[in-house]
Order: sequence, then structure tokens, then C-alpha cells
Amino acid sequence: MYFPEINFVRGWACLAVVTVHVAGAFYYQQGASWSEISFMLNQLGRFGTPLFAVIGGFLLFHQAMHRRFSLMMFIRSRTMKILLPFLIWSGIYLLILWRFYEVPVFSDGLALVLRIITGQSYYHLYFMVVVLQFYLLFPLLQKNLRSERAWRVAMLVSLAVTAGWLLFPLNFEISKALGHPAMLGKWIFYFLFGGFLARHWNRIKEELCRYPLQVAGLTIAVFIGGIVEYQWWGPYSSQRLMNLVNIPILFLALVTVHPWFTRTVPYLEEGLQRIGTFGFGIYLVHPLWISLFMEWIPAKYWHIGMLPFIWTAILSASMIMILLIRRTPFHPYLLTIPKHPTHKTQQKPIPSAAARS
Repeated sequence: MYFPEINFVRGWACLAVVTVHVAGAFYYQQGASWSEISFMLNQLGRFGTPLFAVIGGFLLFHQAMHRRFSLMMFIRSRTMKILLPFLIWSGIYLLILWRFYEVPVFSDGLALVLRIITGQSYYHLYFMVVVLQFYLLFPLLQKNLRSERAWRVAMLVSLAVTAGWLLFPLNFEISKALGHPAMLGKWIFYFLFGGFLARHWNRIKEELCRYPLQVAGLTIAVFIGGIVEYQWWGPYSSQRLMNLVNIPILFLALVTVHPWFTRTVPYLEEGLQRIGTFGFGIYLVHPLWISLFMEWIPAKYWHIGMLPFIWTAILSASMIMILLIRRTPFHPYLLTIPKHPTHKTQQKPIPSAAARS
């Protein structure tokens, strides 16, 4: 089933991730120096990656709840759609490190393997490793999370695990490894939160429609809090404690405003739907274009006035590249590109409260 509101959120998440990385490119091109605007964009865009985790959990659990789960089909599907693209793009980005940045990535075989499996082939691939870890755990989760009580326990445990991982770094030899951003413990709450939403989605959407102003107020508070946070305590990453509160609020807020976008600015909503459909591909390819632009465009042009134009060019180049890849016979090995459905085929109407079992 296609959820336009979920794809809408994925579109925003994708734009946030691109914004973080483009702002980071300006930092390096300006002599490792932030401007106030690029720093703000880099920090406020840090909500994007956790939103991807919530969406991933939502879609996987929703599918498992409404279809018969087959372990072999799940393994084949995830291998083709996620694992193979991850390995291929890891190779591509390793070549970029070797060619453009003169990193000797191929000099040590063991170090090369470790770099790949920890998602360090390039700065964004760690999240693919997080997703793959969740896939390893998912067959067990979908088998055991069948009752409301089991879900409540799982939510509390996952919240405690993620909060504990962020709050209490371990003080022994493997603490550095456990603190790696690709460790699932830092992300498990977001995946399970997505699954919890999938379990109660119709009811949650009905409730959100009743309190749009309250949701809007909480969203404004999240962004103000984000600004205060980096102004007072310095830069933060997407793996921070406050996101355990911020991400659920932002996810639900974006779902709440989706009908307004559909009615008021349908062309913008359609654009976000398209970006959401290409979200996985954009996530994989946009750092390639950032690297190329950093090579092609002289540093003197990387001033803050050029940020909107370079940002737009990188996003556009990424989408054009995805469209071209989709025309090739081997595109399933490079990118998962679902078809972009029409609004007429998106989702069945929400049943009334009286029809709910």
C-alpha cells in the first residue's frame, strides 16, 4: 500500500539530509569556517536521517502486519534492494576517496573490508549499515511483536536502549566501537516507533486532525529548541538525546500538514512526493555530486549567496542521474526506484471509528 503522507515526510527528510551535506561542503570550501546561515542549516537539517529510520520501520512493520511474512522472500528482497546497492556504491565512493582525496583505501585488505562493513566508505553510508542491522533483527521482531502489551514493552525497552547508548558511553576497550554512529542501539527506538505508528495508523491520523494547532505549536518549539541547543552547547549530530522527543513530534507534524499542502500548494506537494519516491536514490548519489561540484567549482564561488543555487543544482543533478539509471537494464542492482503512483491509487479511505475492530 502506498501512503502519500509517509512519502511526503520522506521527501522532507531527503531535503534535510541534502541540506546538511551541502552546508558541510560550504564549510570546507570556505576554509573550514561556518557562516551563520550555513551552520544553522547544517544543524536544523539533522532531523532528516532519524526520520528515514521511522519511515523504514513504519513500512516494514506495516507490510508484515498485512501480508504473510516469508523469511526467504524477505532475505531475497533486502539483498537485492539494499545490500547489493550498498556494496556497489561503497565501491564507487571508495574510488572517489582514492581518486579525489588521495586516501590509500586499497592498500590494506583488512582495513578495506572493515571500512565497508562499518559504512565508512563515505560519510553517509553508515546509515545503510544501521538499516542492514535492523533487517537482521526484523524477522525476530515481527514474530514476537503481535500483542499490544508486547509493543508497549518493546517501545519502552528500545527507548531505554537508545537513550542509554547516547547518555552513558562505556568506559572500556570496545567503547569506541560501541559508540560508532552505525551501531543499531543508537537508532532502534526510531525503527520501532515507526512500527508502533503503523500498528495504530488510522487512529493516529484521526487524532492528529483534531489538534492541528497544538501540533504546530510543538513543531515551532522543536525548531526554536534546536537553535537554542546549538547556540548554547555547540554543534550536534542526528544522534542526540533530544531527538528522542523531537523526531516523533516532527514526524507527526509533517503528517498533519500534508493535507494542507495537498489542497493549497499541490505542485509543491507533488514535487515532494517525487523527491520522496526517489529518496533512497538521492540519499545514495547526492554526495557524489557534492564531491564533483567541489572539484569543478572554484572555492571563491562557495559563498553563502551561492548556497541556494548549488543546493538546487546538486538535488537536480541527483534526480536526473536517478532517472538515467532507471533506464538501464541493471538499475535494480544500483538503486531501488519504486514507481510513482497517481493519487487515485494511493490509499484506501480511513475507516470510521465504528468500523474499527
